Amino acid sequence: MAKSKRKDDDDDELFDVDDGSFHWQELKWQRIGRIALAVFIAAGFLGFFGSGPLSSTTTKSDDSVTQVRYERWVRAHAPTELRLITTSNAPGQSVRLWLDQRFLEGIEIKEIVPEPTRTRAGPERIEFELAVSSTSVPEIIVRYQHLNAGMATGTLGVADRPPLRFRQYAFP
Repeated sequence: MAKSKRKDDDDDELFDVDDGSFHWQELKWQRIGRIALAVFIAAGFLGFFGSGPLSSTTTKSDDSVTQVRYERWVRAHAPTELRLITTSNAPGQSVRLWLDQRFLEGIEIKEIVPEPTRTRAGPERIEFELAVSSTSVPEIIVRYQHLNAGMATGTLGVADRPPLRFRQYAFP
């Protein structure tokens, strides 16, 4: 590439005006920008910023009697839900679901389906007693929203079964 030189009046020094390096730097930054945009779009499609195949997950107890399905990444102040399925009780019996107090301090519960027949608060957790259908495997849905952005770690359980731990990140 041809180089053109010009004389600077102040310093009497020669400067390279068109050596081509700026063009190659610009192409490098364009390529980096395109790759970053492609990664960002792929993450969105896969569910990193909301619902998608990487966002939903299920945590099961060791004996697979209890499982909870939830979204890993949610939006603060947007509705989300936990879906709990348990086979620990005989159909038609009530189910005692509990959530730890620390998780509950960072959320606002909007609805629990089926509606609890009784609620008990303890120092470390709140317990909900729910009447479930006698014809199917009980599915309990807790609809709520996060009050703040950030990582939230929760623990829940059914009666005296081993607890299940889960983590959600709430985007602002």
